[in-house]
Amino acid sequence: PRKRNFSIQRTKPGLTLLELVVVVAIAIVLAAIAVPVITNSLRVFTYKSSIAAFTGAIQGTRYQAIYHGCPYQIAFSSATMTYTVASQVPPVGSTSCLASMGTPSTAIPLPGRGVKLTADLTLLFHPSGQVVATVGSMTPVLTYSGQPNETVTISAFGRTYVTP
Repeated sequence: PRKRNFSIQRTKPGLTLLELVVVVAIAIVLAAIAVPVITNSLRVFTYKSSIAAFTGAIQGTRYQAIYHGCPYQIAFSSATMTYTVASQVPPVGSTSCLASMGTPSTAIPLPGRGVKLTADLTLLFHPSGQVVATVGSMTPVLTYSGQPNETVTISAFGRTYVTP
């Protein structure tokens, strides 16, 4: 008897249409899972970046007041998500602080499109490191759609604590 070979042999190398459809289907499923995860991660990083910039600006202004020995003021605008810094640092050659705040800096934007500060905030830093809010509250709130609100608590000596 003659032995018969029933295996299918390909005449050309490559993928069959069925194999190609399976690979594409797997790729679509993986993309459908990955895109929302990546999008949410980017949103979280955006939010955390804004919070870090906000608290960093507060700390930096406090350090400047201590270093220069004169009052400094930082003013956050909730409408534009920017801040300005002003000080009573005298011109070069003078030794005593100015009687009033000098011209504020140009508006510096906070990173994170879509992140909002719930109210305007102005903080006055004394050379001793003490800070008082002249406008707004010592517990400002940052918000971002789809994320929990973050409350920044600022102590009387400029320490910042962030709580969800």
